[in-house]
Amino acid sequence: MLIFMNSPGADLLSQMTAEDDSSQGTLSDSTLKPSDRKIKRRERNRAAAQKSRKKQTERADVLHQELETLEKSNLAYLKEIENLKREMKHYNDVLREHESKCLLQNPDVQDLNMLHFGKNEVTNEMDILSLCLSDLIYPVS
Repeated sequence: MLIFMNSPGADLLSQMTAEDDSSQGTLSDSTLKPSDRKIKRRERNRAAAQKSRKKQTERADVLHQELETLEKSNLAYLKEIENLKREMKHYNDVLREHESKCLLQNPDVQDLNMLHFGKNEVTNEMDILSLCLSDLIYPVS
């Protein structure tokens, strides 16, 4: 016969065990009747099961919170990836546009000393590179 903690029989049982404990002091399992030992074992088992269920619920709550945190950070990473992809596309477009004008890739330019830009004479590769970079940074339309 099972007696649940909230049932009327549980109140009676707890009163009976309280009376037994008070009249005879603290009883060990070996001095109890077999039916009383069974009841005590069930009480301990019930308490252990409740403790286990509570612990399992707490673990599930922690895992749920961790899941929410990971989903938020994952969403932030996905947004960052999209922003980086847009930025990379922009730079690839700028580079593609620049390559058609780039002096370093121009096969017609045989000698660097032949290049003149207004009053500035280009004398080495660094001058060409700086002109290319300035074209990338400040494009001439």
